Amino acid sequence: MYRSGKIYFHGLKVGQKLENIKTNSYVGFETVEFKEVIKEKLDCPCDADAVYQSVVVRGKARILDDVTKKEEILRAILKKYAPEYEKASLPETRIRGTAVVEIVPVDVTGKYHTQ
Repeated sequence: MYRSGKIYFHGLKVGQKLENIKTNSYVGFETVEFKEVIKEKLDCPCDADAVYQSVVVRGKARILDDVTKKEEILRAILKKYAPEYEKASLPETRIRGTAVVEIVPVDVTGKYHTQ
């Protein structure tokens, strides 16, 4: 999720991704929004193309420890993706048991293709 110039994501508190961040906080992040394959007027399937937008971010990641900040970010994620649960109770034990990663972008590039 993008918020206040930073990217946030959450997940389990264990795993290769978090170990990598602890070893080297410089990270890459990419996302693509694929719209459709362009197939009109093709003589050869090799000439097919796609409508899409993409962004590549390179930056510095850190795993958040502050429970208050983690709850703030988790609630923002709920508001965006599951607004019906935005005000739901989030037990502190669950917040502490969830990894929240913050990425501060250093370099951002992107590309797109339209029809």
